[in-house]
Amino acid sequence: MLDLPRIRCASFHEGCDADPIGAGLAYEGFLVVDLALPWEAEVTAQEPIRSIVDGPATAVVAPDGSRWRALARVPRSADLDAGRRRVTVHRCVSQSWGRHEMRGPFRRHEWTVALDDVVELGRRILADGPGARSGPGVATATGSDAPGGPPRDLLVCTHGRRDQCCGSFGASLYEQIARRSAADATIDCQRISHTGGHRFAATAITFPDGYAWAHLDEGLVDLLVRRAEPPAAFARHCRGSALFAGGPAQAADRAGLVEIGWAWADAQRAVEVVGFDRATMATTLRATAVLASGAVRAVEARVVPDREIPMPTCGFVDGPEYRTETVWRVDDVAECEPLAVGQ
Repeated sequence: MLDLPRIRCASFHEGCDADPIGAGLAYEGFLVVDLALPWEAEVTAQEPIRSIVDGPATAVVAPDGSRWRALARVPRSADLDAGRRRVTVHRCVSQSWGRHEMRGPFRRHEWTVALDDVVELGRRILADGPGARSGPGVATATGSDAPGGPPRDLLVCTHGRRDQCCGSFGASLYEQIARRSAADATIDCQRISHTGGHRFAATAITFPDGYAWAHLDEGLVDLLVRRAEPPAAFARHCRGSALFAGGPAQAADRAGLVEIGWAWADAQRAVEVVGFDRATMATTLRATAVLASGAVRAVEARVVPDREIPMPTCGFVDGPEYRTETVWRVDDVAECEPLAVGQ
């Protein structure tokens, strides 16, 4: 047996001083279902989520081709006692803009239904989208068709059976925030299952912007949900938005957020590759946003693979570890002319 010390993956990653950008999860929809503790390591293998997604399944592809992530959430005590459960949808808004697809933010709809109706509702949501808001035994949804603005939902990963870092760092953060948010009706702090990336614990997702965050503490979260500081103050904690897949695209989108400000997070956006250098592996991308004001802003960013860092096993180590992850670096960010609609 190898003589290697036990480590915490989150502490190791934070000690590497590595920018987490590009490690965000990318989905067009999130289905959050109340599921009482204890959770197994894979919650999509547990009922009622298993029957909704034909699990276990990390990602679910809906009939319309959209890619979804199913998450478990600890129910509220009052709902548990009454035999009710919440089912919440966060779905990406998209719109054609010339030949481009402008994406974001996420729209939220929520149902509170009897436990026996959860599977029926979940299946209908995946089949028909959140637009199908009623049916036999299912109450009408509440939610927002006008996405944008400061975070209203804060989803904190506390899934200890999946990873001890989220079970300790994430659970501790949730308890700290929940006490404060109980008196604040503007933010719904939720204790959820594994979102991917436990090495970033304490990690959370904010909606409606869909950004994933790394190495959070209570003070950072308080400032973040109030947008009390410019985005640059949180950049080194930003893993990327779920609207875009891949390190370079998420890095370019964050560059726009830092350059333009919080209005960027509330905008419909598109990211496209406009250049690539085989010698340096540098990717040049243009990120364009249609702000709520109607103004169109764009940035061009050069994104390069900065280095590779280890991805160690969290806890007991019984063999050599070879997995690594890319750390992305953003160079030469500048505001530029957005593409015309017809381009």
